[in-house]
Order: sequence, then structure tokens, then C-alpha cells
Amino acid sequence: MANLNVLLGAGFSAPAGYPTGGLLNQKFFVNMEDKMLRMSSGEWVWDDYDDATSNNGRLNYKYLNISYLLSEFVEMYQQEYFKVFNYEEFYDWFKELYGNQELIEKLSEKVNARLKNDFGIDDTSEHIIKDPNINQYRNVYESFNYLIGDLLGRNYKRETKKSEYKPILDFFKEFENVNIFTLNHDLLVEYLLYENSVNFSDGFSSLNSIITGQNNEKLEVFINSFPKKVKLFKLHGSVNYYRFEEIVQDGMFSHRTDNYWFFKPNSYHNKHYAKRINPVTNEVIQQWNWNTVPQFLTGKNKKDFLTNQNFYKDIYKTYINSFENCDTLLIHGYSFSDLHINSVIKNSLDKYEFKIININRSRTFPFRKNYSTDFVKDIKSIAEL
Repeated sequence: MANLNVLLGAGFSAPAGYPTGGLLNQKFFVNMEDKMLRMSSGEWVWDDYDDATSNNGRLNYKYLNISYLLSEFVEMYQQEYFKVFNYEEFYDWFKELYGNQELIEKLSEKVNARLKNDFGIDDTSEHIIKDPNINQYRNVYESFNYLIGDLLGRNYKRETKKSEYKPILDFFKEFENVNIFTLNHDLLVEYLLYENSVNFSDGFSSLNSIITGQNNEKLEVFINSFPKKVKLFKLHGSVNYYRFEEIVQDGMFSHRTDNYWFFKPNSYHNKHYAKRINPVTNEVIQQWNWNTVPQFLTGKNKKDFLTNQNFYKDIYKTYINSFENCDTLLIHGYSFSDLHINSVIKNSLDKYEFKIININRSRTFPFRKNYSTDFVKDIKSIAEL
């Protein structure tokens, strides 16, 4: 039985118009003030849509002061490190500052001064930050994730470019088992599989689900089951994955537990108004889910999530174990910048034998100095498979 492992990075999605790290860095670094919208749902998007979306996203005062505050954090980061902006490094840096009261007061004062100058407002305006506290950190943190999700959740040129990806899907047919490990958060892989009628498992199922939607239909929940030949593992999460946080009633009060489920809502309403039911009686025991931030990993330091948190640790463990029976590793669009991904490949090469096809001729495969090059085949594009 021939087994194929596939490892996909941002370069895989680039031909279909999806932004790579450089484009994301530019988006956050250049003129973000007044470019962010906060919708009535609490979600953030870029002001790149139609007039109606722009108007709706400006009804809440936070759209303006949080965009200025995020800009101040970016400026502070640049002054501290003075190098090319990297949105993932910035994310890690920001998390280290989270909750610093003195800093948020200082930056909020700068934001307020700029808002007064730019828009001719005074202290009575609702756009002024009047009580700097941890809520401002939370708003910046959430907006950052939403904005990345907004950029990666679009369709771009996938319809017009889908034929260019057909050779890789045809290549899958040569194998009895295909494990697709993608580091991307976008939905291009799913789209290509659906468009080419490739049945695949992604670990989610609505069977026996305890999360229900608008019409009491059971929503897909991650159960770590992959029964089909083609299996999709999104190692760093996805723009369409969400966390349903368990909330329990304690007398007159309710509180969150440490329990949660990753689920895939199939509509706006199901994302915002998903419910939890008793699996035996089907009685609704939780009416709402507070967390609507898309679940994907941002930042350079991802290994703690991959080894300790539900969903991620299960997927990462599968990635590690998959090389035991791997015959061929196909790498496409990966820049070899994630140490936790590289270490698994290197350790697996020490123990197992498998061929590597690297669709990244401009990149130097990072383990060649320790191994013969005979097992590595470099090609320029999918068409050469």
C-alpha cells in the first residue's frame, strides 16, 4: 500500500491570489488607521467592501479608536525592533504586553490626541478612549485575528486558477492513502477537493454532535476521525473553525469551564447562535456561545498549542506518526520556517525511508547537509508531477 504525505505552505495558495506573509505584513503595517470596520456582530473586517458594509462597520465607535490603537502598537513594535515588519512576530510581542495598564494608558492618550487632531473632536466624543483598561487589549487582540481571517477567507482567483491545481489531485490517485497536512488557514484545499469530487475526511462530523444550529440541525464537531482515503489535517487551524465554549449554570450564575469543542458552522446564524444539547435527551442546555473568533494559530511560537491544546495536539500527533508508513512526502509552497514542522521531518528521516518531492526549486531543502540528495526531487511547479 503506497502512502503519500503532503505538506502545504502559503506558496501553495499564492497562485490563486491568496496573500502570503509579505502581503499580510504590508496590510497591517501601512495605513491601517480608519481602514478597519467593526460589524454589529462584533467581528472585524477590512474596509475593502461596498458602501453598505463600510457604513454598517462605522456605526460602532470602536472601529476608529481601535484601528488607531493597533497602529500605535505597530509603531511601538517597529521602534523597538527596527526591522522589516512581521505580523507573526508582532503577534507574539503583543501577547507579552497584554494587560499592561501603564502602557495602555500611555498609548490611549496618544490615540486620543491624534483623533482630536485628525477629526476635530473633543473629549465628549464617543470615539475617545475614556477608560483605558484590559478591554482595549482584548479588542486589539480580537481585531487582529478577525482581520487575518477576513483576508484569508476570501475566494480570490480560485475559480479561474483551479485547473492549474489539477495535476496534484491527479497525483493523489497513484496512492492508496493520502494525508494532506496544510499550514494554511484558507479554504483553497477544501474548494479544490470539492470541485474535483474528491471525497475526503477532515476530522469533523455531525453524527452524534452536541452542537446544534438555527433549525436544530446538528453541526459538525471535531471528533478526530478520518475514515476516507484522502485526509485533510489543518495543523494551524482554519478560518472556518470555531470554538464552542462550555458554560454551566451554578444557581443564579453561569460560568465558563475549561472544556470546549471545535465546530464548523455552515452559516452566519449557526456561528453566532449555536446551542449545546444534552446528547441523551436532546434538551438544550446552553443557549449561546460567546466566542466567534476564527480558530487558527498566529505567531511564531506555535508548539505550545500543538502539544497542549485540544484539536491541535491531536492533529500534530497524527503528523508525527504519519511518517512511519510514509512512502513519499510531497512539499509545496512551504518555506521551512516552522521549526516544529521541520524537526518532525528531520527526525523521521533518521528513522524511516521515504522519497521527497519538493515543489520549491528556489528554496534549499534544509536537511541536505546531513543526507544524500538522491531521495529529494526538486521541481518547479505542480505541472511537472
